[in-house]
Amino acid sequence: MGSGLLLVFLLVGTIGWRLREGVWRPTRALLAGVQAMATRAFDHRITVATGDEWDDLPAAFNQTLATMEELEVASVIQARLFPAGPVTTPAGTFLGRSRTTQEVGGDYFDALPGPDGTLFFLMGDVTGHGVSAALVVAMAKSAFGYLVRTGPPSPAAILDRMSALFREQLGRTLAMTCQIGCLHPDGTLRFANAGHLFPFLLQPGQPIRRLEQPSVPLGMRARRPYVDLVIDLPSDARLLFCTDGIIEATDPAGKMFGFTGLTALLAALPPAPPAATIEAVFAALAAHTREVPWADDVTVAILCRSAGETA
Repeated sequence: MGSGLLLVFLLVGTIGWRLREGVWRPTRALLAGVQAMATRAFDHRITVATGDEWDDLPAAFNQTLATMEELEVASVIQARLFPAGPVTTPAGTFLGRSRTTQEVGGDYFDALPGPDGTLFFLMGDVTGHGVSAALVVAMAKSAFGYLVRTGPPSPAAILDRMSALFREQLGRTLAMTCQIGCLHPDGTLRFANAGHLFPFLLQPGQPIRRLEQPSVPLGMRARRPYVDLVIDLPSDARLLFCTDGIIEATDPAGKMFGFTGLTALLAALPPAPPAATIEAVFAALAAHTREVPWADDVTVAILCRSAGETA
C-alpha cells in the first residue's frame, strides 16, 4: 500500500512539474511577449526551454518584436522626411498630409524654398509598400534637395536627373511616379510630370480642370526628356495633388471613390483654407470607405499663392 501511494505521489508530482514547466511557464512567457508588443517594449525577449514544440514559438515572437522595432524606427525616420508643416515663400504656400496603410509607406511630398523667393514642390508615389518603398522615398528626398540647391532650376530637368539616378541605383525593381513644380512670386508656374496623377486646378467660379501631362514614371526609359508646362497661376487659384490611393479606395460594395467622386467633392467644397480642404477630402474618403481598410497610402497636398493661408 505504501509503495502504491508513493508511486501515485510521484506520478502526480511529475505531472504537476510538467504542467508548470511545459505549459504554465511557457504560457506566461508568451503572454509577456504579447504584452511587450502592446506596450511597444521592443527590447523584450522571450526564453522558453521545454524541449518540445514550445521552443519554436519564442524565436518567432522575438523576431516579430525585432521587426516591429525596425518598423518603429523606420516610421520615425520617415515622418521626418515630410515637411513638419506648411512651406511658405514669397511665391506661395505648399501644404500636404499623408496617411500610410503600414508603419512606413511609399507616398512622398515635399517643398523647398528656391532662389529669389521661388517655391519648389514635389509629389510622388513609389511602387510597393513597406521599408523598401520608404528607402526609395529617402533617396528621392536627398536627390530633390540636392538638385534644388545646385540646379538645374527646371522641374523637367530635375525629373530627368532623378530618373537617371533611379535607373542606375534601382534598375527595374522599383519605380516612382512624381511631379515637380516651381512657383515664382509673380505667379508663373513651371510644372513637370513623371507618370503621376494630373493635379486639379481649383479656381472660384471656374470649372475644375486638370493639368494634363502624359509621361512615364521615374526609373523608366522615356523616348524623350520630361517637359515643363508653364502657366500663370491666378492669385485666387490652387492646385490640389493626390496619390492614387484616394482614387482606388472602395466602399463596402466595392465601388471606388474614383476621379468622379473626387471631382464632385472638390466642386462642392466651399472656399476654405488649404488645411480645411485637405481635412475635408480625408473625411469624405473615410465616409465613402466606412469600415473597409484603405488598401494604399493616401496623400493630398495643396499649392496656393496666398502665403500663410493654411489654418
